Amino acid sequence: MSVPVLLRVAAILHWIIAVGFGVFCLPAIRNLLSGRDIPIVMGFPAYGRGPFERVGIPTTVPLLAVFLLVCILEAIAGFLLWRAYTSGAVLALVLLPVGGFSSAGRRFGDQRSAASRGASPTSPVRAFYRRWAE
Repeated sequence: MSVPVLLRVAAILHWIIAVGFGVFCLPAIRNLLSGRDIPIVMGFPAYGRGPFERVGIPTTVPLLAVFLLVCILEAIAGFLLWRAYTSGAVLALVLLPVGGFSSAGRRFGDQRSAASRGASPTSPVRAFYRRWAE
């Protein structure tokens, strides 16, 4: 069975998201555990000083651990999508609001998240899932 190209693209995008956001979680957790401030990555604070902190919810180790878990699940969803498992599409769809909510609490250069603009690595997954569900 050949895997549709859009599923391969969605899998690659999930891996990029998982690595791109997850890799900076570990130094941020380490800094918070040692009592230091969150690290600055490419001129922006990694996982902090965003809308959540403006309303009084500080960046904590448990919040970062949950975000790291979401990143790991994104990588797993990418693996499942690469193999064209329907469970990968379901996991990707479940993670979409979770990832959107958890990234909403962080500021990435005052830009809106890709999910809020309607662009998402799960867009091809949604199309696949709609076809599969019919």
